[in-house]
Amino acid sequence: MCDGGIMSSPKMWTAVFAGGIHVEAPSAQQQTLWARIKVQFRRVGNMFDRADKRIGKSTFGRIFRLEGSGHPKEVSGATFFKEVRAGFTTFATMAYIIAVNAIILSQTGGTCPCDQDDRLSCDSIDSYKQCKERVRLDLITATAAISGLSSFLFGFMTNLPVALAFAKSSPFVDETQRGDEGGEDAFHFVAYSSIGGKLYELDGLQPAPISHGDCTPDEFPVKISGILSDRVATYASSEIRFNVLAMVRDPRIAAAEIGDQETIARESEKRRQWQWENALRRHNFVGFAGEVMKGVVGEKVKAGNGAYEAWIKEGLERRKRDEDATRLRRRMGGGDGDEEMIG
Repeated sequence: MCDGGIMSSPKMWTAVFAGGIHVEAPSAQQQTLWARIKVQFRRVGNMFDRADKRIGKSTFGRIFRLEGSGHPKEVSGATFFKEVRAGFTTFATMAYIIAVNAIILSQTGGTCPCDQDDRLSCDSIDSYKQCKERVRLDLITATAAISGLSSFLFGFMTNLPVALAFAKSSPFVDETQRGDEGGEDAFHFVAYSSIGGKLYELDGLQPAPISHGDCTPDEFPVKISGILSDRVATYASSEIRFNVLAMVRDPRIAAAEIGDQETIARESEKRRQWQWENALRRHNFVGFAGEVMKGVVGEKVKAGNGAYEAWIKEGLERRKRDEDATRLRRRMGGGDGDEEMIG
């Protein structure tokens, strides 16, 4: 009896049976169907290419310096639909801030009146909760409107692929600058670990580890559940400052036990990449790169005799040659060239 079927490629159909795997060649009808699909994809791609060329030669294309616009500073490879795809990708990457920004700010209560000394206690009042919801909706509208307007103006006036929106404020506080007020909290981690048969709580704001009694590694899941439940119960139901994270065993340990060299290599490569990313976070090279660019541009301008314009032209020509070489390699190694259309 057949459990299911999948098409792994246009040249092979694989049907999975209860008794094993059966591979059969595609029928003539299936080959014809796949050929028609490829033709339709190619037609759609050609249609978009023609539209890109028409738009590039229009006034719109010249304003945004699209490829083929004839503008002295046209951007090689920039087409209308490519920029549209990039815009949707950027929006999908940043759209979360519309909801997150509103949720975080509305949790403060905004302009909602509260007569209680502890503002969190007002969360049990229906009128206060309704006011917070109105604040949240207003913030969603304001975030979307301001982000859209600023991104449009930035793109139109600078012709740079930049999207602007509100950013979440940093929750981290310098412990050395933390005041003595009891209500002022610093963002920090609290870890629980079974060490030497004891369950310890490691709190960055405490002078020493806190022992929660005897605990073996096998008992850890049960005991930590009770401790976390008690910790969560000390906060109000609307509290968002306490979050539970989980730490798992290093996959390299289990892989070494069974001799899985592929997993060990993959996980080791991940950690090398993490070290590189952390190094970049510790050292902000944006200012340095900016100063280098300003120095280079200043030297070119100071040289005179069109040295700056020649330098820019040389860079654009080099980029154009690299892009042409990349397209040629894809065309030669990718068969009929559908890859560029699909991508």
